[in-house]
Amino acid sequence: MNSGLFNRRDLIAYFLVAATGALIQLLIGSVSQNWFPITYGEALTFGYLAASVVGFFLTKLFAFTTRNATKSRREMVKFGLVTVVSFIITVRVLKGFLILV
Repeated sequence: MNSGLFNRRDLIAYFLVAATGALIQLLIGSVSQNWFPITYGEALTFGYLAASVVGFFLTKLFAFTTRNATKSRREMVKFGLVTVVSFIITVRVLKGFLILV
């Protein structure tokens, strides 16, 4: 592994941020579906949105290494785009899975 491309600290930080996001999504999705009369898809959406917000701040805190405001905005846009694309993929997979069940 090239040390410039794969920094061990960054990989661990990204893994911890992703694991925290998955845990938050699972908890909020489960709790909201049990406490409120909403569908699984709506619970997934609430959990995903909450995990995205927490994930952004954790990523900003641990993974983004820049202190420049311009680069920070660019990273925010990249994070937002990845989050939106990931959400669309998650919803598509969910709809396909629910059709099969």
